Formats: sequence, structure tokens, C-alpha cells
Amino acid sequence: MKKIKLLGIVLLSMFMFAACTEEGQDDANEAMNEWQQERDEFVTDMNSNLEEIDSKMEEMEMEMENAGDEIDQETQEAYQELKAERQELDRNLEELENASEQEWEQMKNDIDQQFQEWENDWEGIDVDVDVEDSN
Repeated sequence: MKKIKLLGIVLLSMFMFAACTEEGQDDANEAMNEWQQERDEFVTDMNSNLEEIDSKMEEMEMEMENAGDEIDQETQEAYQELKAERQELDRNLEELENASEQEWEQMKNDIDQQFQEWENDWEGIDVDVDVEDSN
């Protein structure tokens, strides 16, 4: 009788362990899916922001081309720095797409900060050139 009781306890323990392990795995999978979804949403939003940056930069580049020699060296250098920062944002975003869950939060914060710095630098650059009308 003791053997049957002991066997019952062992089987019950094994069943409970398997159920707990499966439940733990489900929780881990759910957390991973939430993290991946958050990452994907962030990447999508940031790509949208980068498209806006590209549009702004294209407009500025056209203004600079139209202004010709009237653009000072400082403005040209500032534009080139913005362009390099934009490319770095793109590289960092690519790295973020492959980041582990442990790296995710720090990389996300770094990219957010980079983007804010880019926007601040953008606000500081001015291509305000008076090009005379030929009319």
C-alpha cells in the first residue's frame, strides 16, 4: 500500500512539475512576444521619424543648392554633421532590430536621445538666404 501511495505522490508531483514548467514557459513566451511587439512598434515609429528627417534634409539641400555661394561654410558644415547624425541613427536602429531583450531598453533610450539631439541641432541650423527674385 505504501508503494502505491508513494507512486501516486511521485506521479502527482511529476504532473504538477510538468504543468508548472509549461505555465512558466507560456509566461516567458508571452513576455517575449510583448517585448518583441514593443520593439517592432518602436522601430516602426522611429522609421517614420527618419522618413520625416529625410524629407526635411532634402528640402534643406534644395534650398542650399538654390542659394549657391550664399550659404556660409558654417551652415554647410552643420548640415553635413546633421547628415552624419542621421546615418548614425539609421545604423543604431538596425542594431536595435537585432538587439537582445537585455540590450533593448538601453539601446532604445540611446536612440531616443540621439533623435532628440538631432531635432535640437536641426532647430539650430538656419538656411535663411535672401535670394533676389529675377522678376
